[in-house]
Amino acid sequence: MEPLDIIRIDFQPIIDLTTSRPHAFEALARPIDSTGKSIDTESFIKIAESMGNIDQVFKVVLDQVCCAIKSRQDLQKQEFLFSINYSPISTTPLICVNNFTDILSEYELSPKLFIIEITEAGDNEFPSNLADELDTFRELGCSVWLDD
Repeated sequence: MEPLDIIRIDFQPIIDLTTSRPHAFEALARPIDSTGKSIDTESFIKIAESMGNIDQVFKVVLDQVCCAIKSRQDLQKQEFLFSINYSPISTTPLICVNNFTDILSEYELSPKLFIIEITEAGDNEFPSNLADELDTFRELGCSVWLDD
């Protein structure tokens, strides 16, 4: 299976409590096996982090989210924000940021549409360069949130 075939994206609405309407969507990666059965997401992410593949997961998720945005004109008209989980255990932060800008350019989407949501670091401490990575995303126009 190709990497794009093993991750399905579910969009969870983030509701504005003042209007009771969605103002953003969190893109939730749902790994699936070759039979189409769901795999435990937490285990999948831990394995991807430990094997150094988490940057590829970020890239695949971002590509799928951008594709969904471009294919849904109604999503573009509403100017929703889209939250993408970002692991602080990134193996190559600069490549991850470059992949982000390359994919957005390919789909002609603004970084201002995206929220970079930092996930827990598990047993690990946050890497010392995380602040610089997040500053780079902010400079591009993204919001940065901590995952709940």
